[in-house]
Amino acid sequence: MFRIRFTRLFFLIILVPGCAWRSGLRSEKDIPRLAELSAIAAGAPSRLERFATDASADRPWRIAAEWKQSESPLAASRPVFVMIHGMLSDRRVWRFLAGDLLRDSDVLLLDLPGCGDSDKPDPGDVGLPSYRPDAIARRLLAAIQAAAAARPDRDMVLVGHSFGGMLILRILGNPRFREEFTDLYRHIKRAVLVSTPDFAIERVHPLFARIAAVSGFEITIASFLGILQKSVVESALEGSNDSGAVTVEDVERMIDVLDRAETRRPAQAMLAGVVPFRENGSADWPPIDAVSCDIVNINIPCLVLWGSHDETFNVAFGYKLAATLRFGSLRVLPKLKHSPMTEDPRACADWIRKFNETAPDMWKRFPDPADAAADR
Repeated sequence: MFRIRFTRLFFLIILVPGCAWRSGLRSEKDIPRLAELSAIAAGAPSRLERFATDASADRPWRIAAEWKQSESPLAASRPVFVMIHGMLSDRRVWRFLAGDLLRDSDVLLLDLPGCGDSDKPDPGDVGLPSYRPDAIARRLLAAIQAAAAARPDRDMVLVGHSFGGMLILRILGNPRFREEFTDLYRHIKRAVLVSTPDFAIERVHPLFARIAAVSGFEITIASFLGILQKSVVESALEGSNDSGAVTVEDVERMIDVLDRAETRRPAQAMLAGVVPFRENGSADWPPIDAVSCDIVNINIPCLVLWGSHDETFNVAFGYKLAATLRFGSLRVLPKLKHSPMTEDPRACADWIRKFNETAPDMWKRFPDPADAAADR
């Protein structure tokens, strides 16, 4: 009898952490406004390809790029939205926003190196510099150029979230890239930067510091005990303005990224290399300033979208970025947090359409104070 009870207890210890974290979360299929957009994205004609981004290497890294084609006749005359996700994610994070944009536009969804269907070289084998922003930005440009060969006359709007937006700042700001990809740059007409800080960040974010430093052994134990799952759920709930819209699919994807060494180690390398910091956690300003000054080279209109309640990077970062960009405009999304494209994809799509269809000189750099006050 004791052995039977002990066996049952043992299996409870194993099984409960694996399922208890899902309680309180809903599938996107059970959230009508998200299910509709996800279904549009899933049902759109699509083609996934993996493009080698360094032909001279023995094992060139391949970047996954998925075309999704709108069924609207308007799409052929409109720019393609090229979408670049942020940390601890993959191209699927865009499914809701892409679903809305697909009503009248084509989209191209990219996976960063180490993410989704892209190659995942271990940082220990290729070196940490291979996962720094400029190295990643160059590979993305090579993949976009290869993908665009099938549609050589289409203009593009780059869309990035958080770290993905920071990569766009390097894509547009680094003069060496413009020399190497001259023909491609002629077709990049605008950019949308969602919750994107510039590189002048004075302190390591505590959450990112913990993720960058955690070991594989610690992850294994935390996953076995359910601590990892619980922590990811809490982080996802804190990062959304609507806890009822935090989907089990998004949480599962983030857990999977951290749980598997092949995706966790590249993510840690990206976190460690995104901004130079000293050992004490303070900013290493000389190299930061060297990168930040390239922002003056960005000469296309840029829309900065920011949630007013963003707790990862305060909305002040958005005002700073819009003020620094030569043709920057900020729009603040009321009560949203760090991931507006999943919290309120329709609001994001509406602003992106307005931005894309309006002459740049018609846009104010900042929202009117009265409008901003009303949004709060």
